[in-house]
Amino acid sequence: MNMNHIIRHSLLLMFFTGMVTGCIEEIDLNEINGPTSGRLVIEGGITNETKQHSILLSRTKVAVTNTPAERVSGAAVAITDGINRFVLEEIDTIPGIYLTGPNVAGEIGRTYVLTVMVDDITYTAEDTMEPVTPFGSVEELFELPNRVEDYLEEGQGVYEHQFPKVRYGVAAPSKQTLFSYDSIANGLRQAVFYEFPQIDPQGFLLNFAGTNPTLILEVGSTVVQFKSSMSRAHYDFIRAVFAETQFRGGIFDNIPGNAPTNVSNGGLGFFSASAVITRTFTVTGDNLDQ
Repeated sequence: MNMNHIIRHSLLLMFFTGMVTGCIEEIDLNEINGPTSGRLVIEGGITNETKQHSILLSRTKVAVTNTPAERVSGAAVAITDGINRFVLEEIDTIPGIYLTGPNVAGEIGRTYVLTVMVDDITYTAEDTMEPVTPFGSVEELFELPNRVEDYLEEGQGVYEHQFPKVRYGVAAPSKQTLFSYDSIANGLRQAVFYEFPQIDPQGFLLNFAGTNPTLILEVGSTVVQFKSSMSRAHYDFIRAVFAETQFRGGIFDNIPGNAPTNVSNGGLGFFSASAVITRTFTVTGDNLDQ
């Protein structure tokens, strides 16, 4: 090997070594995001269903931990729409979970504000209850990208109905939850997926880690389906959570960070207001032969 070849190889080695090591920089997460542990996390919301609505309060832990999140007890929690005020009481046997009374229902079009007072700090979060778009036909649930395949040996009449975690191309974002009886496991099975508007810009349908939500069905199976509306802020939050926890991106993707939140004062999580519709249907042979 002549001297020119040696010089070129040396320069290439220095270049690639610089790519690998030159981008390493110590980052103080506290300076970027504030404290990385101990921050209040709010989960839950209100719907137009007449029932007890729940709010879960917890605190973040350090990034690598073997203990569950700390539940927050003793908080003063309330929801208001400017006219009505609903006070939430903590469950005695389950710390950190706060419930409204049993006859509370939100109204479409109203903006709801959650107030949480804990450790002399007041946190607020608000969301507007958008109308929910009507259900499509039952047959649409069995069409691609949803998949129906034999669960046992062919001819046994038991099928696996698999949903992508996110379905794109709808008019408005929503969350869908389906329940059915699983005769194999002898218990109730739940499948949850989201619908997002417009197109899939980052290959979400193909790049989620983990298993997809699945029902086990037979001819005659009863399915109960719920559909919940989502505000734009709620949609942005869920999409960010997926992108930062379950989406397998490339090496040039953005570094994951905290998902956007509607909680004030350095809190995390999201308080939602959603309209909900429900229906029940029976699975037919035509559904499973899609």
